[in-house]
Amino acid sequence: MTKTQQLPPLTWIRAFCEAGRQGSFKEAANQLGVSPSTISHEVRKLEDWINAPLFDRSGRSITLTEEGQNLLAAVSPAFDRLAAAFQAFGRADRQTLRIGMFPFLASEVFVPRLPRLENVLSGHPIKIASTNHIADLRSPDPSERLDAVIRYGIKPIPGFHCVELTKVSLVPVVAGHLADGDVPAAGLKRIQMDNAFDGWKLLEDAGVSLPPAAGPSVVVDNYVSGLRAVEQGVGIGIGLLPLAATWIADGRIRPWSETQIHIPEKYWFVSDKSSAHRKLLDRIAVWLKEELTSGGGP
Repeated sequence: MTKTQQLPPLTWIRAFCEAGRQGSFKEAANQLGVSPSTISHEVRKLEDWINAPLFDRSGRSITLTEEGQNLLAAVSPAFDRLAAAFQAFGRADRQTLRIGMFPFLASEVFVPRLPRLENVLSGHPIKIASTNHIADLRSPDPSERLDAVIRYGIKPIPGFHCVELTKVSLVPVVAGHLADGDVPAAGLKRIQMDNAFDGWKLLEDAGVSLPPAAGPSVVVDNYVSGLRAVEQGVGIGIGLLPLAATWIADGRIRPWSETQIHIPEKYWFVSDKSSAHRKLLDRIAVWLKEELTSGGGP
């Protein structure tokens, strides 16, 4: 490609912007739905085109150079304006607000409180999706694009509008009907989530009293299944507070220990900065934050 062309391919610029925002080729790849090698290759081509390094690469980490910082500051707002322009076209025929979240939050927290959300929505229809992928906020298919997602993480996601909903605590929980004396001498099976989060290690490192583990863990792929396994007496699980507070209040499960540990992760209400529904989304975020932190039931 020659510089007689005034603009390099937008895919190169998009890869650079996302890598700069995320501070990671891997995270940029996750957001754009491509491989990390694709992001790295397209950034390299952009660096060759402008004849300047945009990132300092050290091992697996990347840091914007001075040239990279200047370019990101110049072109990132342009992508936000492009997104806003195309959202206006993509949503002209769809007024339904689409919010993505994981199933437990949807079924146990959000849906039971929908009647209380009516005043906030002011008649605006809403659809809940069982996904919370950031890429869905900028899906090229308007019918698949989400207006907001509720995410679990330590810090805000660069380049997006993030509202902290609630901090998170962990407490071991067992079935509500299971008294201390009912615990077998061999202990209880541990209910484990099928992801990288190891709440059991966090509890053990904090010195929380736990019964002995009885054989291999029971692994589930979502939090609803995990708490229902606890409720049915299959084993001991991890309660994420305040999300599991209603199950404890209803007696379906109970804390095994009085000790709770606070973890760095929080729940975030994430939307595109250029969303056409900014005011409504902000009202929903404020409402949900109050619901989660008030301790009230459905």
